[in-house]
Amino acid sequence: MHIMSSIMRKVLILILLPLLSMAIINSSVIIFSVNSYLVDETFNKLLDTARHESADMEDLFSDIESLISVLSISLGSVFSMSSYREAGDSYLKDYRDYISPQIQKAAAIINDCNGLYFMFSPAYGSVPTQVWYNKMNGTDLFERVFEYPDPKDFNPEDPNLEYYYKPLETQKAFWSDTYIDVDTGDALISFTAPVFVESEIIGIAGFDLSLASIKEKLAEITFKNEGYAFLVNSRFDFIYHPRYPMNTPLEEVLGENNKLLLEELTSGNSQNTVVYRFLGEKKRMGYKRLKNDWVLGITAYEKEIFSPVRSIQNILLGISSIILLIAVLISYTAARFITKPIILLTAEVKKSLENLDSSVENPQLLNRKDEIGNLSRKFRELQWDFKKTLDRIIQDNVSLERLAQLGNQVGAFTHEIKTPIGIVLTSLTFSEDVLSQLHSKIESKKLTEREMLTLLSKIKEGISLGIGNIEQAKKIIKSFKNIAIAQSDIKPEQINLNELIDDVSSNFSICNKNNNIQTELKMSPELELESISGYLTQVFNNLFQNSIYHGFHDRQEGKIIIEATINNENVLIKYSDNGVGIPEENAEKIFKPYFTTAQKRGGTGLGMHIIQTIIHNYLHGSIGYDKNHKPGVLFHITLPVKWIIPNQKEI
Repeated sequence: MHIMSSIMRKVLILILLPLLSMAIINSSVIIFSVNSYLVDETFNKLLDTARHESADMEDLFSDIESLISVLSISLGSVFSMSSYREAGDSYLKDYRDYISPQIQKAAAIINDCNGLYFMFSPAYGSVPTQVWYNKMNGTDLFERVFEYPDPKDFNPEDPNLEYYYKPLETQKAFWSDTYIDVDTGDALISFTAPVFVESEIIGIAGFDLSLASIKEKLAEITFKNEGYAFLVNSRFDFIYHPRYPMNTPLEEVLGENNKLLLEELTSGNSQNTVVYRFLGEKKRMGYKRLKNDWVLGITAYEKEIFSPVRSIQNILLGISSIILLIAVLISYTAARFITKPIILLTAEVKKSLENLDSSVENPQLLNRKDEIGNLSRKFRELQWDFKKTLDRIIQDNVSLERLAQLGNQVGAFTHEIKTPIGIVLTSLTFSEDVLSQLHSKIESKKLTEREMLTLLSKIKEGISLGIGNIEQAKKIIKSFKNIAIAQSDIKPEQINLNELIDDVSSNFSICNKNNNIQTELKMSPELELESISGYLTQVFNNLFQNSIYHGFHDRQEGKIIIEATINNENVLIKYSDNGVGIPEENAEKIFKPYFTTAQKRGGTGLGMHIIQTIIHNYLHGSIGYDKNHKPGVLFHITLPVKWIIPNQKEI
């Protein structure tokens, strides 16, 4: 008895020491993993927030630049240099009155416009003159303001007049620094561009952008409870900060202890994350540099980020202790009674994890009359239930993912169609004004042949500009319509494969316009097959999404190539991209449900499995992956040319 007790003590010691070491190591690894995950997740969210908010500002700036570009061309096209040379200041006054309605209409196109104006160059007229519309306080109406500024106010050395003199000197468009409007007290920036007539600059067209809505939007951004957003200009003076007034230098706020942060922001990187100290507390920040060299930062306190970890650490230590005790008891029992059946059952479980279609069929386990036998039978039932549930989830996800993709595309198409419609409005207004001028000349019987040809040419130019943008809008609407119809259609029909893939590609180009992802189709324009366009569209939607989300993640450019040929009764399709590709060790797992390498970025691991399910079960084809293809990925898809009536129920 004493010998048996001694042996048991030694066995328990041999069991306890490794288990205790494993428990400590596992707890440490888990705590470290939680910390690492939280760091990565925080940096990703900070950077993603900065990217998202900066993209909205970049779009606004691009819309302003397009508007001023069209307005500059329009203003230059209606100015007659010969009439000015004959009539002088009198013609300039008539010209200002003529372009005034055009400027007033253009001012209402962009919501954040504070003022839109045209100012003559000092070489035209006895004093600098202008047509200037400002938004009236508290309304969306634009009112024409003073027309004849005092000449003594125009000094080329005055830095406040850079918006006026810079385009005249450089003959290029110019974004100003932030400033406070002396009349309204509003924070503004200006975009001005030269207006050319016969290779001469007659003046500038300008747009005053109110920063109120930008600052208001930034003020609403929070991260955790105390995190916030800030915006600095190219000199690193605050445009917005929740604590400091505009134009406060960032260097003055940070002090000497944050040279590394200043070096990072001045390095020229377009985006990054950084750790720094502020007022004695450690913080983390993600930032994005805009194309005008402004920097948008999203920052959060580290103590707030890691406060949940302290509780998690205590919980993990308690759980580890409990697990250790349970593991000792189970190990003690297993060592005496169930070592062999556990090994068998473990092998079956491992087999089922590697292949979800398999189940426990070993008679040595199923025929046992004890708990191991009962566990084996229950586990087999669980496998069957899991397989049925998984099939149902995958079927539901096919439909839900199709609707989610369509919903995500609506916002992108709405924004994309705004610019061509705005330009159409401006071009039609321009054509209307030139027609009015032509009509006036005809009535006064002063119309020369040369003037008539000039005016007709201008009308043609305006109409052509409008037609071009209408065609662009029609193309966008058609693409969205085709995608929307295809996503909801589950009936077999004759499909032009080239047109279907082109619609999917156009859709992704619009939704990801900040990326230069090119698509090349290598197939006959007449290649057709009978299939279900809704499912086929979803297959290519998922493939494109995988390329952009995984293959071109953190990349600004890439290429997708799709080839298709007909071989006997099948369509053979090759889908490839030149992205990062799939690691060789993961090549055999990509079609398995819930396998993902992008869990931290929200990946579910169902994308490729859904593609395989749709192609195999509903399109009656096959898909395979070529692991030897470099770089990027290559998928081989085989589909029947003629639709096969399914045996199973459709989704």
